Amino acid sequence: MEFDVHEFATRLRLLMDEKNDTVYSLGDSVYLSPGTISKLLNEKLDNPRRRTIESIAIHYQVNPVWLMGLDVERNIDLDRFVKVAILNDARNKRDIEGYEYVRESLHIDFCFHVKDDSMVNARILTNDLIYVRRQSDVESGEIAVVAIDGEVLLKRIYKTNGLFVLKSDNLSNQDERVFTKKEIRAIEILGKVIMFRSMAR
Repeated sequence: MEFDVHEFATRLRLLMDEKNDTVYSLGDSVYLSPGTISKLLNEKLDNPRRRTIESIAIHYQVNPVWLMGLDVERNIDLDRFVKVAILNDARNKRDIEGYEYVRESLHIDFCFHVKDDSMVNARILTNDLIYVRRQSDVESGEIAVVAIDGEVLLKRIYKTNGLFVLKSDNLSNQDERVFTKKEIRAIEILGKVIMFRSMAR
């Protein structure tokens, strides 16, 4: 889909003016840095991520395609989106940092900010926002949020030869934890990572 960097910047500035937003207030609301907002306004970012556009559009309740510069209806049907909590602690549904609007069809149950660099080689960095579907099991090779001994971790899970292996995707810190069938009870899978949003933009 065509992206008009000039029209996007013009429409974004219009929306910010209507809401008296600054690069700081908008950045706080959609979890983007003020520098990223400035680049968008000054037409210095000609290929923003889809999630960046969608988050800004939902914040202002406008059609993301309209925001991209196309000649379509400005308004958005929020019925297609659901409000999802951003949790400080993935184990505690009441420990809420904020909220995200996500497409209902994605079946996202909660979000939270990554606390470490264990998934850096999967392009998931510290403070990135991950979107999680609650489920008690995942397929081998998938990334999951797990709780072990009171600690919440982001790990890729492998199931092989009767063993349950939790691995980091970080070549400089290849943390690997191996559990036998008897030890698996010590692990609680909190959910599967469906997608993430980089905070670098």
